[in-house]
Amino acid sequence: LTTLQNTLLNGVPHGIVKRVMVGINWTMVEGKHGCGLAQTPQRNSPGCQAITAAGQLASMDLRRLANLIKNPNPMEVAIGMAAINASYNRYDLDAKCDDNGLDAFGTVDQSVAVVGRFPGLERRYSLLKVIEKDPRKGEYPETKAKAILESSHYAIITASTFVNGTAEKMVSYADKCETAIIGPGTPLCPKLFELGVSVLSGLIIDKPSDAFQIIAEGGAVKELKNASHYATIRKG
Repeated sequence: LTTLQNTLLNGVPHGIVKRVMVGINWTMVEGKHGCGLAQTPQRNSPGCQAITAAGQLASMDLRRLANLIKNPNPMEVAIGMAAINASYNRYDLDAKCDDNGLDAFGTVDQSVAVVGRFPGLERRYSLLKVIEKDPRKGEYPETKAKAILESSHYAIITASTFVNGTAEKMVSYADKCETAIIGPGTPLCPKLFELGVSVLSGLIIDKPSDAFQIIAEGGAVKELKNASHYATIRKG
């Protein structure tokens, strides 16, 4: 396990799991005190297989479910990450904000590296370099991530890196940056501030049943807005 994964797992308590949903876009776990999301891997991703414990997940202990992040199957990693987020992104967490984290650093005129593709970033940051697994024109491949992050002032990292296994690597490359991890699958875990992260911006589910139906019916972030709110916590 990576340091990030251990840090997250160490804070997950034992508890009940009410429901588990693996949708085409998002995976969701409902616990007693909150719901967690994680991006569902594409079915053709390397290592993706059927979930061997399907039919038994909702009767598992929350901490045991969270430990699925140790598994090689990305589908199970997503369930484990959603269970972790069900622990941290609690209904009663006082961290409501008005945006999705893309404005984590306000207006800056220094270099910004972004791991992941987010719409509208060009309008926010002028000195921008986007790193993607499958880069489009004007974007950079993951092989350039180390050089770009090490030479940037700010870094914005998608929470999907927790599922694809690159979070630890990207955060370590950005150790000289002000770093934000953003996206619905971001764990709002203050312990991550001790590992070099400055801002955590994610989603807190307000209406679990609505969110489950949206995910089951193939909804994405836009559709989840009616069942959730943005939440951000900052170092210090």
